[in-house]
Amino acid sequence: MDYDFRKYWKLPFRYDNFGWIYDSDATPVFSFELDDDVTDEMAINISNLIINGTGEPVKNLHIEDGCDLFQGDVYLGSFRGWGNLTSPACCGLSCEDACKVQDNLIEYCMSRISADNTQHQTASHEV
Repeated sequence: MDYDFRKYWKLPFRYDNFGWIYDSDATPVFSFELDDDVTDEMAINISNLIINGTGEPVKNLHIEDGCDLFQGDVYLGSFRGWGNLTSPACCGLSCEDACKVQDNLIEYCMSRISADNTQHQTASHEV
């Protein structure tokens, strides 16, 4: 099976200015937890990095629980699309295949936003 996320999320991505990144078919990609710790400016910077590679790369990022993005101990938001990947009415992937596709999306996004040159572990989904 081809686990390339581009089969399931269509580029280009877009930011809606309300805390969500969507693909060109309006499938959710990422949702920010906008609050005092995660500002609009931070969300716009990360969105620009994911969408077009411009902005200030972010340090000290890591993934928890398979899809939750943190900077240090601050929860930034979650990578989305699980329901689209696994729903029989949409893509209908098995949980194992959906994990691999979502991990591919997360790796792509992390490679664009992270200032740290480390491999990001994303295979922590529980199946």
